[in-house]
Amino acid sequence: MPLPYPRFCQVRKANEVTPPTIGRYEIQEELGRGGMATVYRAYDPRTRRQVALKVLPQAFLDKPDLLKRFQREAETIAKLKHPNVVEVYDYGDHEGQPYLVMRLMQGGSLKDKLAKGPLTVPQAVPILQGVAEALDMAHQLGIVHRDLKPDNILFDQYGRPFLSDFGIAKMGESHATLTGEEAIGTPHYVSPEQAQGNASVDGRSDVYSLGVVLYEMLTGSRPYDAETPIQVMMQHIMAPVPKISRYSKNLPPGCDDIVGKALAKDPTARFPTASSLVSELSTVRQTAQRQTQRRWSLWLGSILGVLLLLGGGGSWALNRGVIAPEAAPDSLVAIGILTPTSTFTPTPTFTPTFTPTPTPTFTPTATPTFTPTPTPSFTPSPTFTPTAPPTAAPTAVPPTSTPASLGFDNQERLTAVRTLQTAGPLSDLTVSPDGQIAAIAGSTGLNLYSLPDLLPLQETALLTNTTSLTAWSANSNLLAVASSNGGLTLWQRDENMLATLLEAGSPVTKLLWSPDGRFLAAGLQNGQIHLWLTGEWNTPVVLEGHRERITDLAWSPVDYTLLASGSTDDTGRLWQVDSDTPLAASEQTTFTGMGTNVDTVLWSPDGSRLALHSSFGILVMWWDVASGNLVRRDINVNSVSWFPDGSHIVLAKGSNLEARTADTGNLTFTLSGHTSMVSRLSWSPANPNWLLSISDDETIRLWDVTSQATVQRFTGHSEPIDLAEWSPDGSAILSADLVSVRLWDANSGAEREQLPGHFQTSAIRWVNENQLLTLGGSDHLVRVWDVAAGQHLAMLGNYGTTGEIRTLAWSPDNTHLAVLGSDDVVRIWDATGGAVVQALVGHTTRGPRIGGGNGYQPVTDVVWSPDGRSLATVGEDETIRIWDAATGQELYSLSEEAPVRALAWSQRGDLLAAVTSDEWDEAGHVRLWDLNTRSSIWRRSHPMLRVSNVAFSPDGTYLAVGGWSGSGGIEIHDAQSGSSLSFLQLVGRRLDVAQFFWTEDGTRIYSAARDEGDVQIWNATVFDRSSSSLNELISEVDSRSLWGMTLLPDGVTLMTLGYTGNLRIWQPVNGRPQEATTLLPPETAAGHVEGRRSTFAGRHNYLALSPNGQRLAVVASGGQSVQIFMIAP
Repeated sequence: MPLPYPRFCQVRKANEVTPPTIGRYEIQEELGRGGMATVYRAYDPRTRRQVALKVLPQAFLDKPDLLKRFQREAETIAKLKHPNVVEVYDYGDHEGQPYLVMRLMQGGSLKDKLAKGPLTVPQAVPILQGVAEALDMAHQLGIVHRDLKPDNILFDQYGRPFLSDFGIAKMGESHATLTGEEAIGTPHYVSPEQAQGNASVDGRSDVYSLGVVLYEMLTGSRPYDAETPIQVMMQHIMAPVPKISRYSKNLPPGCDDIVGKALAKDPTARFPTASSLVSELSTVRQTAQRQTQRRWSLWLGSILGVLLLLGGGGSWALNRGVIAPEAAPDSLVAIGILTPTSTFTPTPTFTPTFTPTPTPTFTPTATPTFTPTPTPSFTPSPTFTPTAPPTAAPTAVPPTSTPASLGFDNQERLTAVRTLQTAGPLSDLTVSPDGQIAAIAGSTGLNLYSLPDLLPLQETALLTNTTSLTAWSANSNLLAVASSNGGLTLWQRDENMLATLLEAGSPVTKLLWSPDGRFLAAGLQNGQIHLWLTGEWNTPVVLEGHRERITDLAWSPVDYTLLASGSTDDTGRLWQVDSDTPLAASEQTTFTGMGTNVDTVLWSPDGSRLALHSSFGILVMWWDVASGNLVRRDINVNSVSWFPDGSHIVLAKGSNLEARTADTGNLTFTLSGHTSMVSRLSWSPANPNWLLSISDDETIRLWDVTSQATVQRFTGHSEPIDLAEWSPDGSAILSADLVSVRLWDANSGAEREQLPGHFQTSAIRWVNENQLLTLGGSDHLVRVWDVAAGQHLAMLGNYGTTGEIRTLAWSPDNTHLAVLGSDDVVRIWDATGGAVVQALVGHTTRGPRIGGGNGYQPVTDVVWSPDGRSLATVGEDETIRIWDAATGQELYSLSEEAPVRALAWSQRGDLLAAVTSDEWDEAGHVRLWDLNTRSSIWRRSHPMLRVSNVAFSPDGTYLAVGGWSGSGGIEIHDAQSGSSLSFLQLVGRRLDVAQFFWTEDGTRIYSAARDEGDVQIWNATVFDRSSSSLNELISEVDSRSLWGMTLLPDGVTLMTLGYTGNLRIWQPVNGRPQEATTLLPPETAAGHVEGRRSTFAGRHNYLALSPNGQRLAVVASGGQSVQIFMIAP
């Protein structure tokens, strides 16, 4: 019987348009798409959390029986409650389209982990254990996964494994799948019975797939591979199981037997359950560990025997750290040869690797540049000598008498003056060919800026609906703009006129003008290509032939009437355009044989040959255009580029570059040097012999193809490089990785500048040799650079989306507000003008306790230096980063040993306190840093798993740490020695501290309870563990919890922000705080952020008073904007 075709192609139906909402869920972005479903990141306003929303494709909506099965099977999967299965929160129907709502996993996939190399058996066992238990539970319920692979093993933010994607699962009562199609899984992981189309597969099929995953985890490769999916499946059916020991020599004995049994062709010969496979692997691991320990014991015994003869040598070895106590054999300790002792860990020091070079200051016309207002300067003392702690006996703080005038007796003095809100995400950035206009498309519509002065061309957006693509004509007079709803608009620059070319319909996926500007081509998601003759906008020609989305368009470089197209229907096509009136076009050739999506269409420079490349299928084919004959088909090709003279084609295959003749495809030479996959190729615009290659080994190489030698090697990136672009004159190269942008001299190979970057730079646009623009793919920031000066000039607009705002921090001069959002960008706003003047991006990835993944980790706190010239940020990447507030440049970083949750800067500016905590520790730690030497002064433990805040006392004598989970409360440390002086807790009740602060005179500490919604006022004149320091308790401030509070300028009036989103005022009456009799106006008091909006583990600060007490910042309702209030004197 013929083998059913595997589920390995990404099927994208042309008529699908992403709706803004599905059910109650607000769609934020598409996470992935396949033949079985589309998955979105969405926001649930009811539970205030982000979720993953999986939707059945619209192509299946006309099958009622399939819709019923989807509902029944979704209910069954939702009942699969297991700690290692991605939880299903909800399922429903939106306008006839079924959907599943699941937990959003943030720790990446097993595929991401394996991209960094194979795992050891001890690393593999805990991952497989959780997955195996989940599989066994599913099998007991009659559910067979059928698509187990590294992509479907996900991790949460703590590194715990979860089984996901039951999209083609077979249910016990039916042979149907969630798709209703004969989908059988992924070819490299299917069992032999799946590959043969056997409908009666059971759980042992998943055991086979788990064996393939185990093989890949331990070796970094899969047991079977071939040129086509059919050949791979035939190997699963017929080929013997390869010996895993041949590919990984360091594996413990027994791994060959385990893999061989898991991959047995006969299901009855396999492990009966997934857990039994992992149990056998765990036994092999334990046996190997015992053997290793015995070998160490024998070796250590021999060495220590010799040392013992020398007299006291064993104790010397242990105490000097030659042998760690945990490595000493128990028998030697027991008989007294060795005595366990505590070891001394020297305080780590930090040596900076980057010293910023001062650059000239430039103030652009369009966007204000942040220059901190001068404040009284301080000179950090080289030696830390805080005021000695008081030794007086404990005394209670006397009740505060009510002053004659509170200074805030009229609540109407609080006036809203401005709202700070990001404009929204961006999708495209283009510069006109004459370099005079930048076009920015996104959710805000279309905005145009003049260059190089950066002034907006219109007061409002040229188009107000969401736009997705733009394309300039060669003469810079015409701009085509595609809307997300499928419309296409033309802007005529000289007349400042708009014309509609396409009404809303199938979205435009590709826009391209012919080089001479005579034609405009628009490829659509439904496979159509619309073609216009310039000036004849009412009579387009529709080219039909492709069945699915148009992925690329390319005009011939020598004959501007020849248009090539590529599509997800696996074909390329060549069209002949007749420019006579009326316009006409006809298909000349169809290029077939790809068997996968065509992503890129490339003409040779002389127009004689055409190449099609699939990045999804890593495949290239090229043809002779005149004859239509295929020249060559090559697999495992990641990138393709023609020689400038058209004589050769360069194929990036793995870490090598192959140069093949254009006419025959014969190999001429190979360029080797990279150590990982080459992802991009680019030719110099100045030297036709210079080829640039970008590799996942985090380097760039410049090759001379004539001498076949490396001209330059550019190193310095610490992440895989996403983009690299030549300057127009070929003298410089700009490269971008996950968070940084670097400028290189092409001739010398020297790094000229490291520029503040983006999260995942998506576009680099050179205006000229001296100015360029960059767009962030995740942060949606547009930066403008002066290349000659190596200086960031401005931010264009307030683009991006902060997501949930987490923390607010005022600058010391009261003019700027630092805002940290869930997009992990710290934006610095001009609080008066309302513009974003700087953004801090840099915290990245792969903290050793985070569980890997290729994405960046959350930023957890931001604080200003006392002089306002710098900011410090911390994150789960276990670093502290110090930034120049004016330029956004990272000055240096300090390394911690666990995720950092909160920061405090001393009043003198020479000390920085950082608090760490994570779920792997019984307790976290607080460390005091000396910023003059960038070294640790002391590090002490604290008992809280979650930290809310850390703060110095006003005189620098004490350091307080507050939090919850475990022992909640506030721990007071001596700032000089780090010793714990007191722990502020409530008697008979748990205290979860959401926020706290010292009063300006240092006599009291105010704390807000996360769990009960009350406020505690503590005696801070002396700290004594033998007596309670609680001075006042303000009860029922909020019915649930508090997430913001501040003392107003009079020093006694307290403002609180509770779970309900209401501001309340508390004033002392007869010495005791009570709610003010004159309430805030409803329009001022209500409508602020409600509740704790996430499980974010850093500092929450939704309410911030400026240092001079005249401005109040409050996170507004919805959590994505900030209201600024003025407080009248």
